[in-house]
Amino acid sequence: MQSQANGRINIPVRTRSIADAAGLTIYQARAYLVTLEGAGVVEKMNAGKGVSGRWRLV
Repeated sequence: MQSQANGRINIPVRTRSIADAAGLTIYQARAYLVTLEGAGVVEKMNAGKGVSGRWRLV
């Protein structure tokens, strides 16, 4: 599902893609994303056991 955020298409992105783009390990990226989730900036999609999480801007 795609939604609009600030006039841009908002496609959920995998933690690995974010980590690679930012030059971080997946563990570092996930820690930052969890912090951003707590601040209401991003939300985790497809959360569940055995399902890779994807993140999108809120």
